[in-house]
Amino acid sequence: MRTNITLKEIAYILGVSVSTVSKALKDSEEISKATREKVKKTAQRYNYRPNSVALNLKCNRSCTIGVIVPELSDLFFSDALDGIMEQSARKNYKVMIYPSKGSPLREMALIKMLTDGSIDGLILYMSSETINTKAYDYVVDLMNRGFPVVLLENRTRDIRCDRVFVDQADCCYQAGKNLSEKNCQNILLIAHRNESLPEWKRGFENAVGKSKMRKGFHRVLEIGEKMNVQEEIEDFLSSQMHIDGVITTKPEFALITRKILKTQVSVVSFVKKSAVAQSLYPNVSYLVYDPFKMGEQATRVLLKKIEGDSKKRVTKTINSFCIDGDSAHFESHHFSENMKYAVSF
Repeated sequence: MRTNITLKEIAYILGVSVSTVSKALKDSEEISKATREKVKKTAQRYNYRPNSVALNLKCNRSCTIGVIVPELSDLFFSDALDGIMEQSARKNYKVMIYPSKGSPLREMALIKMLTDGSIDGLILYMSSETINTKAYDYVVDLMNRGFPVVLLENRTRDIRCDRVFVDQADCCYQAGKNLSEKNCQNILLIAHRNESLPEWKRGFENAVGKSKMRKGFHRVLEIGEKMNVQEEIEDFLSSQMHIDGVITTKPEFALITRKILKTQVSVVSFVKKSAVAQSLYPNVSYLVYDPFKMGEQATRVLLKKIEGDSKKRVTKTINSFCIDGDSAHFESHHFSENMKYAVSF
């Protein structure tokens, strides 16, 4: 088997133009599917490898994208990164991944380092501290200079940019709808007090307003980062014993609620994958979405920007869906050993 065959030689073997071979290898729809397959088979047969250095010089690109997220060990980001890497590989792009460790200063340093010519575009999930202090002028400046950036969140609505994010308002609306269909009247939302809380509240109020639940009462319990979660939920529920439906943004909150409320209460919690939910929470209603898909979508948006295929600002939402379970009868052990699979907002 010979190596280092060129595009020109593949074109000669197949009796087509060099341009046709090049486009076929890039999966261009300008070339028929039959021709694309023929070109790819020939390239594989002769072990064709593109000269990445020459390609990058010709296109004035590094064919590399950067990704900055708070933590690499978090399963939410881990799955999103899998989607990013898989989609990048399909388009022959490399990926440079760095954790910001939740530090605005480290975040800024990483962005400056990566955007010195090392990458063609950036996928970014800003830290909570960056959002809270609005310390993202350098990101805005980067976008204003025309550098392609896609945000993996919707917490910074004052930034006009491309973004792909989970629609938390829709999550909570679907949960409320599920409880309404079970004839629940008195509903409690237990959620973390963070940047996503307004979206959860908006979905909650929307669900209540569009259902028969408006005849009952609805409450929101906000859990701060430094609070003792169990104590907060216990104290709140001690004066709210008529609750018959609970929505939680974390499975841990559902576990605590069920331990406290011994009566029949329907609970809808938020997890990230139906496969995980079905194995860990078989008797619980749950909201689910796929971070892998989120990573894929973000990469598609970014690469279209890099390659000049899209000029308009793009916003894509990843919707959740509610899978019903008999939450009024679930056993608490379903939530015990597997907390690491929960997604936190």
